Amino acid sequence: MNGTSTSTERDNLTVWDGSRKGWYEVYYLKLNVRDSGEAFWIRYTLLSPQKGCGNPVAELWAIAFDPTEPWRNLALKRTLPMAEARIERAPFAFGVGDAVLRHGSAAGTLEGRAGRLQWDLAWEPAAETFRHFPYDAMYRMALPKTKVLVPNQDVAFRGTVRWNDRVVECGGEPGQQTHIWGTKHADRWVWGHGNAFEGADATFDEFYLWLDRSPGPLGGL
Repeated sequence: MNGTSTSTERDNLTVWDGSRKGWYEVYYLKLNVRDSGEAFWIRYTLLSPQKGCGNPVAELWAIAFDPTEPWRNLALKRTLPMAEARIERAPFAFGVGDAVLRHGSAAGTLEGRAGRLQWDLAWEPAAETFRHFPYDAMYRMALPKTKVLVPNQDVAFRGTVRWNDRVVECGGEPGQQTHIWGTKHADRWVWGHGNAFEGADATFDEFYLWLDRSPGPLGGL
């Protein structure tokens, strides 16, 4: 791919203009391993606080869940100066240090005192974006202050996740990749996701509730 050629990839393009204050942008992917029940949530993000509230930063988050041995659950986060972020448009790429998200792949490593998680994943990009808001204008107007859509709604992840000393092979595990941006974090939200229902093939269900009660712009973390 030599350029951004699909509507779903265009929906992944970073909206931040490189200088705006009071802005945040998030890309996250989530997948479930069917055989083991393990789940992974990986997030690439940027934060440009209001003037006087700190410098722009890029962050990488990762969480691993084990339903049978919850003591193994792992949560990691790394914060870097914005100079170490990578933003590309043709084709799309968003990187935090050495970790890079593309429209059809994600790779990276996070390590801390709690443990280590490394992922090298790929998927066939979705043909259509799932949009939570009913009107396109809601993605262009000032309100709502948080925008959300899913460029890769119901995709099958292939590749490997290395979780401390364990290697998890992904052979078409169900999941999604979402893009969020805006000028203010919602006060509260509810999220449900399911696309591995018994007796159903490639069924997907997702619901968000965003409550935005205060008018103040984004300040800091």
